[in-house]
Amino acid sequence: MDERFQNQRTLFEDGYGYTATAFDTEADANVLLEVWTVSEIPGGEELQAVRDDVGALVGADVAAVPILADLLIEDGKVVLVWLLEGFTPLSVAIREKGTLSLESALDILHQVTFALVSAGAEDVFHHDLSTDSIWVADSGSGTSVRILRYGGRHVFPRYTTGFRGPIFWGRPEFMSPELCSGKEGNIQSDLYSLGIVLLTMLTGKAPFSSSNPRTTMKRQIYEKPLPLRLAKPGLTGVSDVDDLVTELLAKTPARRMASPEALLERLESFRMSHLGHFDWTPQGMPPGPAAIEEPEPAYEEPAAEPTIETAVYTGTSVTPEPESFDDTEDSELGFDPEPEPEPEPEPEPEPEPE
Repeated sequence: MDERFQNQRTLFEDGYGYTATAFDTEADANVLLEVWTVSEIPGGEELQAVRDDVGALVGADVAAVPILADLLIEDGKVVLVWLLEGFTPLSVAIREKGTLSLESALDILHQVTFALVSAGAEDVFHHDLSTDSIWVADSGSGTSVRILRYGGRHVFPRYTTGFRGPIFWGRPEFMSPELCSGKEGNIQSDLYSLGIVLLTMLTGKAPFSSSNPRTTMKRQIYEKPLPLRLAKPGLTGVSDVDDLVTELLAKTPARRMASPEALLERLESFRMSHLGHFDWTPQGMPPGPAAIEEPEPAYEEPAAEPTIETAVYTGTSVTPEPESFDDTEDSELGFDPEPEPEPEPEPEPEPEPE
């Protein structure tokens, strides 16, 4: 692995393993590696299911899902090779900025939801949407989004009641109540996770967290988050954002927002009502070019300006100044000279009296 993937740089580690950037000598390209530590090596069927999930979305032109260039088993680990460069985890962006603006948060949400429309149509569910699986980059005109870890649900076991394994699929801080209860999930489980992601972007932290994962999962099942009207009272359209979050975070799927299409409609309605000046970032935008510092222009001597004699400043005049304005020729002032009137004849002298 070290021979093929050179210049590896680990970005972060989590319960699944580690994520790193590297140069792939076979593909002759910079890639992103996700190296997962598993308790049981997945078989060919599971690995093919990962390829199928990602391939179905890429084949459906879901621009937010990068190409999975390779899927390997190396040293007892699962290695996913993504063609991705210039993006960072959303969690890093939040950590650096504290919170994101409402426009940026909704823009990111809009792009992920757009991908979920196609995912739902293909019956492809993520079930680990979080600030670590959503990656972002400045596109120059907005924030571009990529979604990693599609297919991971086929590699790691699903949480079930009484689970005793070392790791299951899904981060408790972002898991839906049904997944935390050991039940099957669907596309609405991903919508719930998006609601948690939205709150995390706007407040800087996930609403339900604990040092004990099972405590976090119980909070997902039973607790409600602090309303944004209290956490962020000055937020634009805060009442409407609270209503949106409430629908996304309904504890039962039957009361939750029904589909990604419905969420897209709500986002567009909110944009028109509160953010009419703002446009969504187009899907699949690449990272913007790095800012290039232009060299300072070489110093040039300023051109000499003609000087005119005045009472304050004396110098060499190009055109001698007339003694008075009346002595100035009209042509020198830009006027066409008018013909001078002919002089009137002088009156004849009156005869002297005799």
